Amino acid sequence: MTDNSMDASVIKIHEGKDFQVVSNVGDASFGVHDIDQRIVGHIVKERVAHHIKIGKEDLSSTSIETVNAYNHLIKAIKESVVVSNTVLVDLTSLADKVSDKPESNNEVVISKKLIGKKLCKDIYDWSLVHIEKAITQADINDKHLDEIILIGSENKFPGFKELLKETYPKKKISFVSEEDLAVGAAIVGKKLKYQQIKVTEVLCRSIGIGLYTGVITYLLFRNSSLPCVGGCVYSTLVDDQETMVLDVYEGERPHVKFCRYLGEVTIYDLPKGEAGTIKCEVYLKMNNEGLLEVTAKELTSGKSLETAINANPENVDPDDVNNNTELDPVEAERYKKPDYDFVYQLETLDEYLESIGLKFRKHKLKNNILDKIFDTKEWLYKNRKNLTIKDVQQIRNAIENFLKNIG
Repeated sequence: MTDNSMDASVIKIHEGKDFQVVSNVGDASFGVHDIDQRIVGHIVKERVAHHIKIGKEDLSSTSIETVNAYNHLIKAIKESVVVSNTVLVDLTSLADKVSDKPESNNEVVISKKLIGKKLCKDIYDWSLVHIEKAITQADINDKHLDEIILIGSENKFPGFKELLKETYPKKKISFVSEEDLAVGAAIVGKKLKYQQIKVTEVLCRSIGIGLYTGVITYLLFRNSSLPCVGGCVYSTLVDDQETMVLDVYEGERPHVKFCRYLGEVTIYDLPKGEAGTIKCEVYLKMNNEGLLEVTAKELTSGKSLETAINANPENVDPDDVNNNTELDPVEAERYKKPDYDFVYQLETLDEYLESIGLKFRKHKLKNNILDKIFDTKEWLYKNRKNLTIKDVQQIRNAIENFLKNIG
């Protein structure tokens, strides 16, 4: 757990040489900073209550200066709690008065139990949910888990170790400092140079292609071991289409509205033919270095086609990656039902548009009909990030009325 995020990974180690990251679950919506805020908030609340009790009107009890002063003391408070289980914080002044002496009327008790069972219970419970999800995604049973290692000192999250012991009573629980982790990474890096050990990484997020409706076809899936590859077949949208542009997204939900745009794949030199008859088999591959590669071939001739990947230039801000909670699989699970209903409506509309194109291909006004279909698809593509189920229903009604009018 870092200041602003929580990550849980399951790593398999074989004979001390083969390191495989088999799952990873993260959440950027909470972290150590939230724990600090809960403790400080409790102390400030107790300070206000104390001043009310003694009849002292002190508007500074909740002032920014008061909160900042306790924020300054929070490190010492948490360190004392870890060592002594209980610490007393003086409410009468903002001097550095943190002790483990018997409680007086002017002090508030901060304990591991208070932090773990009350102040931060929801944060710790949510952390346990992420740990359980990482274990589930790794497709292993709890009994096969040998050790739980927490990165950072116990001072960062007092009381969490005790909660882990209650949840996993037979597991060894240990802490590794950031400094030791850095040294270990350097040692592993040196051994990697001489091929003494093998490290297998996993894909952090699923990657797929966004269709004109915004529905995503996932080709590479979260927690797949690198390198990984996945493919799908895509058809042309208009007659004699020369190039095909596919938008690439990462995330866990089935529509581009809730995923992160990575860039686009362009396929060149498509053979001429009617819309939908030219089909390309496209493969995405994430290599060991975490770089995305693409290959494509036209199915009728089997000819390999020239491709290019253009990265999204706006994807250089790490905050966009770390703080976008919609990319988290927890969010995907939470919105699974409404997402399914939305995607079902879009896929039904797509099938309807395709059927119209085939049905009226020999109609005397086929050009008008095909233009209407193309315009509809173009509108869907341009507005895919703001689409609602109501929009989809209105589009279908508009197409049906259009067909009635032309007879």
